[in-house]
Amino acid sequence: MTARIHPCLAAIAAVALLSACSGAVEDGAQPVPGCAADSQCSQGFFCVQGACQRVPATCASTSECSGTDACLYSHCVAGCATTGCGAGLSCDSVSRVCIPGAPDAGSGAPDAGNGAPDAGNGAPDAGVPDAGVPDAGPAVTNGDFESGTLAGWTATGQTSVSTDSHTGSHSAMVGSRSPSTSSAISQRVVLPAGNPKLSFWFKVVCPDLVQYDYASAAVMGANGQVLATVLAPTCTNTNTWVQGSADLSAFAGQPATLIFGNHDDNNAGDPTYTLFDDVQIAQGSPSGPDFSLAASPGNVTGTGSAVIAASGSGGFASSISLALSGAPAGASAALSATSIAAGSSATLSLAPGSAAAGSYTLLVSGSSGGHTRSTSVAWTIPGAGPSPDFSVSASPSSVTGAGSTSIGVAGQNGFSATVSLSVAGAPAGATASLSSSSVGGGSGNVSLSLTPGSAASGTYSLHVTATSGALSHSATVAWTIAGACTADTWGNYAATAFSNNCVYCHNWAGSYSSVKADASACSSRISSGNMPQDHALSADDKSRLLKWLSCGLPQ
Repeated sequence: MTARIHPCLAAIAAVALLSACSGAVEDGAQPVPGCAADSQCSQGFFCVQGACQRVPATCASTSECSGTDACLYSHCVAGCATTGCGAGLSCDSVSRVCIPGAPDAGSGAPDAGNGAPDAGNGAPDAGVPDAGVPDAGPAVTNGDFESGTLAGWTATGQTSVSTDSHTGSHSAMVGSRSPSTSSAISQRVVLPAGNPKLSFWFKVVCPDLVQYDYASAAVMGANGQVLATVLAPTCTNTNTWVQGSADLSAFAGQPATLIFGNHDDNNAGDPTYTLFDDVQIAQGSPSGPDFSLAASPGNVTGTGSAVIAASGSGGFASSISLALSGAPAGASAALSATSIAAGSSATLSLAPGSAAAGSYTLLVSGSSGGHTRSTSVAWTIPGAGPSPDFSVSASPSSVTGAGSTSIGVAGQNGFSATVSLSVAGAPAGATASLSSSSVGGGSGNVSLSLTPGSAASGTYSLHVTATSGALSHSATVAWTIAGACTADTWGNYAATAFSNNCVYCHNWAGSYSSVKADASACSSRISSGNMPQDHALSADDKSRLLKWLSCGLPQ
């Protein structure tokens, strides 16, 4: 499998120190005249005749490239004989790219054939030329980085060991918290026979855009070709570990190079780095025809359904018999089909019926050709819903002196009936009255008005009771009366005082209801002392009448 990406990423993937990568620009407009090198073009574009353009693939392997050029990501580019290699790298004469380690004896000539093991694979070479390529080890070394070092890995650019790990205590940091350019760690391995599976975890810290900064990973073959792009250019900043994996079965038994890279555009405002951890290659074994089952969704609440899908592998082509278990008594759980083929599905329909509330695990089993596979569905059957009800509250829940509070009724769980209201607990001489004795429709508000009158000082608990059928709730209002507002009432003083003193200012002065209806105007006239026909109130009458009016006109 080959892939085509920006040459700078190809250089990282091949671990070649192509210095042109450091000059990549963030201008994505294409084509751009005046380019002198591919590094001045955005990802997927190449410098052709002075302009950045998309160019068709030119090669499938290095053997198709002329001179000392190498085939990297389907394009012939300058090979390591031209670019040179950095410390810890050698120029592979076959792939023409820089690879980890120093060359064997450096001659490219046959080993002596003495049966002595090479440093890499532990087996005699039997006189086969090495061609200057280091032998590959049999498995991933220090893939969990718990050595606290990058031992076993070849590092380029900015790399280090971090204590921010997926498991254990360490991980590899590729890139830096400071601005950098292209960095990578790599390791040559021999993929095991059978079904080798590559697994690794990574965390990208990328506050930029993927066209500028990114993490990447690839598996390269012995001649520099890309066997698998296991992590396409990725720029995220979620601070979470993510698992990457790749099936390398097609390359079982072959030498390969694992490359984990990070590219930063060297911008001071958004340095990008990537953490890698738990790199491992599991050795599988060839498998025959088989199948698997999967449920979607895996959780159902109440009445619902799930799709049971079957998939085959290894050329599986048989019919799969389905069976269901785990449904509680009183519930209905049924599959739309009892036999399906790989690539098809059946629907599991669920209805609680009279089943007891609770959480149940339903198991769908499939059998075919001696194989039994299963999947499960978590089914939650809720209990009976709550009964319709209401609540009652007072806002504010405390009042001092004359004032009012709002009594609110709120329906719950579909409650919509009429609620009757009453108030109790007012002291003698005081008045506590509701603007309405009921609330319709299950919800609403009424006003509770409070007048101290001649009540004794103290704090009183007023209870507002709300009832509807068998339901009854109450709210409490704390009412503080600082002192008896006045001992005067309409009957023992105010009626006579108004009759004697205010008959000239109001023709209704002898009627309590008339005075109460226009109490504000009457209070204003008494306060000003502006009485008609030169009639003047005594200081005592003026004070007592004003007090009586302010205390709510007690009768």
